[in-house]
Amino acid sequence: MTGMSSTNLIRGVFCAVFAGFVFWRLMDHLTALEPEKRNSPLVDTMILPVFLLLLPLMFAATGNWPQAAAAVMDCTLGLAVPISVYFALLLAALPLLRRRFSARLCALLWLLPAILYVTQYSFMKSAAPRAVVYLPDGAFPAGAWVWAAGFCAVLAWRTAEHLRYRHALLAQARPVTEPWVLALWDLEQGTAGVRRRELQLVRSAAAAMPLSIGLSRRTTRVVLPERTYTRQELTWIFRHELTHICRGDAQGKFFLTFCTALCWWNPLMWLAMGRCAEDLELSCDEAVLEDAEAADRRAYAELLLSSAGDGRGYTTCLSASARSLRYRLRRILHPGRRLFGGFLAALLAFSLLYGSSAVSFAYERGTGRDWLFDGTPEAAVLSERRYIWDSNRDGRGEDLYVCTDPASLIDHLAGLTLYRYTGQYDLSNGGREWEVSCTVDGRYRSITFGESFLQIMTVGESNRPVTRSFRLAAPPDWAYLESLTERA
Repeated sequence: MTGMSSTNLIRGVFCAVFAGFVFWRLMDHLTALEPEKRNSPLVDTMILPVFLLLLPLMFAATGNWPQAAAAVMDCTLGLAVPISVYFALLLAALPLLRRRFSARLCALLWLLPAILYVTQYSFMKSAAPRAVVYLPDGAFPAGAWVWAAGFCAVLAWRTAEHLRYRHALLAQARPVTEPWVLALWDLEQGTAGVRRRELQLVRSAAAAMPLSIGLSRRTTRVVLPERTYTRQELTWIFRHELTHICRGDAQGKFFLTFCTALCWWNPLMWLAMGRCAEDLELSCDEAVLEDAEAADRRAYAELLLSSAGDGRGYTTCLSASARSLRYRLRRILHPGRRLFGGFLAALLAFSLLYGSSAVSFAYERGTGRDWLFDGTPEAAVLSERRYIWDSNRDGRGEDLYVCTDPASLIDHLAGLTLYRYTGQYDLSNGGREWEVSCTVDGRYRSITFGESFLQIMTVGESNRPVTRSFRLAAPPDWAYLESLTERA
């Protein structure tokens, strides 16, 4: 089995395991009898944003700021491409998905890219990418700053909007004091599996419709407008908002905002953010009205019509926008039978994980002098008695050779033209490869290269190995390299 096939096989096994987990979670939720289990989150959408936001701090702790910045950009570029492609395909398929499958599935599919955090683990390395996009010289540093500025601006803008809206709502809020309303609220909390008094129920003159706002249970407030509701209407409202809260839909909206900030240059991401909000509401309607009779569905639809307005920021609300209201009412009054789509979710999860490294960027063209020897090839010293591992020479497998002219070998490697790769790859493909061990200013380095790639593993001051991948502009001159060695 070649290096490439074994690497992809291992990756495929792990992708299949995660896809099976998605399938099991979805089907377990759909068949559960307990409301709190049916309404628990299928995907933890906060892992990926927290991971990416903490990544600069983790790398910066090493003290190597250029390496930290490069690692962060490698990670973000490696995630931005599959996220953009996935949402574009999902937008195109959405009309068909909504006709055939449950709203629960459609809402889950928008949040599925949250599982991409697992691609950052070493066991999810891929063999060489299917396609390489070369960025022009000088484009990467300037583009990185433009992207970073856009990312920070979008995330700060959306978060500031959320905080302003939250302040406006809660500045005029007062606790609900009517005993019968609080009793009904406690009853619905218990049914949903929420601890009594864990969530605060308030009224606000600034609220135009019932909503919940907050990214955690501790900070979440369920807000009612200053109007009178019947007991049945409050039952629908409480069930709707508790379903949102238990499923973590506010965190899901933050996740979509984070993805949009990550890919702010892609107009489809802004469209996807709105479509996801619609499917979260449709999914909530579906859960609340799962066993409802026709009369109850009409009453729910009337309540929806009387609740005008859109929630801003990371909020969930009963009302619908004017654009989606008609479609949402039709789904409420004529639900029809739709597929659960467990196998579809698993298939998409597998495809998303497995295909996430299909495209890589090659950028920052440089030479081996800079990348391999820190600009001082004369300071490099071959280690291990000048041994060179030469794999698959003449198809004989791996052999050990001795370098007879170290200065010429180092000079040749210093003259190679390289492009940096984004992403994590096991570029060994079973073809001919060399492994050269050396020290540069006392730091150990292992240089492995083949026909089109080069990887360098450096052991820094913290004794932690750091691997960087490069694309060779031209294949090595194997005949010349052979002239510099002899069999050990």
